[in-house]
Amino acid sequence: MLKYKGGGIMAIDFYIADRMKSINHGDEMVSLEEKTHNKIYKIYKNNELREGIQILAELDPYGDRVIEIKELELIIENIRKEISLDEVHGSVSNFFKEFIKLSERAIDRKIKVIAIGD
Repeated sequence: MLKYKGGGIMAIDFYIADRMKSINHGDEMVSLEEKTHNKIYKIYKNNELREGIQILAELDPYGDRVIEIKELELIIENIRKEISLDEVHGSVSNFFKEFIKLSERAIDRKIKVIAIGD
């Protein structure tokens, strides 16, 4: 995915890492584009009981955040509920599936995921 700073497409990139200094930008990652992030926020606002979705919805697109393993497990659980309800489609569905894969790899390795905003 191409990212443009200053007026273009914004994204939050997710990497498997324990801390910022251990991120290798050539490693596997998943990007959450601004439009998709906005759609996830709307899903959260329509169903505020999804704490895991809230974590994704409220990410600061300009900041960084370490997502702990327990949070990853909660996010995966909530995403699977949303997918099973057949309420997500297109870019949100694609992002959710890719995020689950990345998160499961992180959990298997007992490593966190770091979200990096533009």
